[in-house]
Amino acid sequence: MAGVGKTALAVHAAYQAAGLFPDGQLFLPLHGHSAGQQPVTTEAALGTLLLAAGVSAVDIPADLAARTALWRARTAEKKLLVILDDAVSSEQVRPLMPGASSSLIIVTSRRRLIDLEDSRAINLNTLSVREAALLFVRLADRNGLEAESPQAAEIVQLCGCLPLTIGIQARRLHHHPVWTLADLVSELREERGRLTLIESDNLPASSALRMSYAELGEDQQRLFRELGLHPGTEIDTYVAAALDGSDLNMARANLENLHSFYLLIEFERGRYRMHDLIREFSRAQNATDPLPDQTARLNRLINYYLHTARAADIHLARRAPYSLSGLAVESPEYTPDLATQSAAVGWMNAERLNLAAVVEYAAAEGMPRYAIAIPAAMHGFLRTQGHWDHGLELHAKAHKMARQEKDIRGECGALTDLGDMQYMTGNYSAAAASLNQSLRLSRRAGILLSEAEALRFLSFVQYETGDRSAAIASLSLALDCFRALGNQVEEAGVLGYIAVVQHANGQYEAAAANQEQALALHRELGDRYGEANALNFLGAVQDSLGEYQAAAANQEQALALHRELGNRFGEANALHWIGCAQQGSGDLTAAATSQQHALDLYRELGYRMGEANVLNRMGSLAGAGGDFDAGKSLLEQALTLFKQLGIVQGEAEVLNTMGELALADAREADARACHERAQVIAERIDLLPEQARALNGLAHCSLHRGDRGRAAATFHRALAIYQQLSPAQAQHVRETLRRHGLQ
Repeated sequence: MAGVGKTALAVHAAYQAAGLFPDGQLFLPLHGHSAGQQPVTTEAALGTLLLAAGVSAVDIPADLAARTALWRARTAEKKLLVILDDAVSSEQVRPLMPGASSSLIIVTSRRRLIDLEDSRAINLNTLSVREAALLFVRLADRNGLEAESPQAAEIVQLCGCLPLTIGIQARRLHHHPVWTLADLVSELREERGRLTLIESDNLPASSALRMSYAELGEDQQRLFRELGLHPGTEIDTYVAAALDGSDLNMARANLENLHSFYLLIEFERGRYRMHDLIREFSRAQNATDPLPDQTARLNRLINYYLHTARAADIHLARRAPYSLSGLAVESPEYTPDLATQSAAVGWMNAERLNLAAVVEYAAAEGMPRYAIAIPAAMHGFLRTQGHWDHGLELHAKAHKMARQEKDIRGECGALTDLGDMQYMTGNYSAAAASLNQSLRLSRRAGILLSEAEALRFLSFVQYETGDRSAAIASLSLALDCFRALGNQVEEAGVLGYIAVVQHANGQYEAAAANQEQALALHRELGDRYGEANALNFLGAVQDSLGEYQAAAANQEQALALHRELGNRFGEANALHWIGCAQQGSGDLTAAATSQQHALDLYRELGYRMGEANVLNRMGSLAGAGGDFDAGKSLLEQALTLFKQLGIVQGEAEVLNTMGELALADAREADARACHERAQVIAERIDLLPEQARALNGLAHCSLHRGDRGRAAATFHRALAIYQQLSPAQAQHVRETLRRHGLQ
């Protein structure tokens, strides 16, 4: 039952047993019976557990069965302690069971989960009078108070022997040193007699809460009633001030007072929750307030969340914001300081579930424009922090609301954000459908900004699925749109993306020119984040051209900027490319150090594609140092990652590296097999750099076998491609031909 102490007992037991489970302890609230909250879906719960277990968001599959299998595989050999708090059913919990008998799972629920296999039920009843009296005396913390006192026994009986209500009354007595036990007994008897029939299900709780509420000052009573309106479950000083219309000092003092009466739980410094019974009581009290007052409080709260989410999004979004018609957002009097990216991420992390609850409330209560606008403001955060499942849900809701409202601009934005989340989760067909629908709507309505954004995100899908010519076409159209809008920030960004695709196509000179133009624009606009990225990409092109000194110089600049901006992802990219330039210039020791730092960062961030790229380079470095076994192992890890991610370009790159390593180890047959597989992939996706590299490798294999005629012919095929791509590589092939007399 509610208030009996299920969660407290589970957490206490977990602390006692933590040392027996060295692989970690996890706490996951499932909100099976939280007032105003939908129970967490099993899919979402698995997503959270997998992220906590170190699985990158990009590697979390979409369907329930695959998530369950991955969770069990990742935990099969581990000793974990997991608390699943407030479950709604066996069906919700069953897929969350780890795949090992050596893990301990503690599930709390208000329902009997009788069909949960391999479980042991522990039914918590209310405390005995003796136990309840001991708890009361300990929490009251008053000299001379004894559990054997008849009045202590009567107090706990009037509290129903529920730990929740016993704690409330004990703290009341503690904070009123002049009160006697007889005073408290008298109050409880009198209050219980006044309870209405409707409250009879929770008589002890209602009695305790009414008495605590009566002791509050008028301002504190008002805030207590207002907190019950909150659609979410967590409260801080700014939220309290928004609901109450008061200043921060008053809000903070009132929250502290409510906490001292056990009406709030402080789970982090300055952040509070209500027990479900207390929330229900709060809502019941709020229902007595005039409806206009309730409406004004909720309007202030939802306006606060949208305004603050947009302020955070300034640091997180990599796209132009959508302006939704018919929605005036006022600036709240008090908002947190979100002057930095880390502050913005921290606030979004803390408020993500509250924001989602507000979206659900707005959608259900006739405030659709907020249900459209808040997900749009959350998109940058959800994308960069890996909350892609949550993004799919929120943007689908926003899309539904926008269609319902016939808000074409909002619908276009929601479809584009939804398509981007589908792209991030690897559902490329769904992403293409959403983005093309947004594109059609944008063009029909003449909304140029929406058209440009849909084209930009569509190009990502086209690039990843191997249609790089379509990606270039989409980016070129997006560039025209942004230029027509005079949006130079987005113009610079699209120029950089065009250069990335050109680089993959082997169009190094064009890629360098576009990246330099993008860099100049970012600098002119003072966009230091864009400047750092452009330096990264420009250095990568220079590395492919063999201009290692220039590449290293640009990557060092990028590294300094990323570190100054606190952009750890950009820092990892810069370290990786610095290592590539160091390897190209022959400094293998420095290259290995840089790549190891990059690998550590990528793994910490959960960016698997970056990890695969670094492993590929580290395998090459190990081979260059003569450690062929280590090199082979690293390359096999890289190949596995690229296959899991579905990045065929990466597969071709690793196979060519494997071929080069095998030939250096005198394994000519293995080398030939790897280069032939790389050539097939590269030709299929028209990847010229890896085609040339595969041909060059095959020519060396022929030379190793003494087949000079085939070697010469294959070298010349590689040379024909390199002459289009890289003067440095072409010169290297010519020197090889000359050295072996194969002209």
